[in-house]
Amino acid sequence: MNIFEYFRDDDKRVKAMAHEIVEHYADWPQDRVFESVKKLIEVVEKHMHRVETLLLTRFNENDPEMESVMARWSTKKLEIKDCIDGLVMVHVDEPGFEDTLMRLSKLIENLARFDKEELYPKVQECATEKDLSAMNKNFQTQMQR
Repeated sequence: MNIFEYFRDDDKRVKAMAHEIVEHYADWPQDRVFESVKKLIEVVEKHMHRVETLLLTRFNENDPEMESVMARWSTKKLEIKDCIDGLVMVHVDEPGFEDTLMRLSKLIENLARFDKEELYPKVQECATEKDLSAMNKNFQTQMQR
């Protein structure tokens, strides 16, 4: 599996996890919702960290070819982090928790779509063969840990 296949699969997994929690929010016991949301936050933060460290570190934010897509990715990441910050401030049974959870799910879905349609293709277009090889090597090393 190469790095882009992994990230596409990971995007789908994170998106499905968020959707499942939203879908079952009213049915699941509060403890299960709480634990599932904790796991979701951990998974989405790990995903974003891996994108940054394994894909985007090869590019300078001032790289003219990558500047726009990296700026939009950073904005989407910040929106997710802000939503997570809001979510952790509200108890699972308080008004607003479900709405914030639905917003987080939508932001995750939007990030996954952006990754698939814009970020990954642009990285593949702008990266040299040497960069792609190094990305895949770093990816393989990370996955063995």
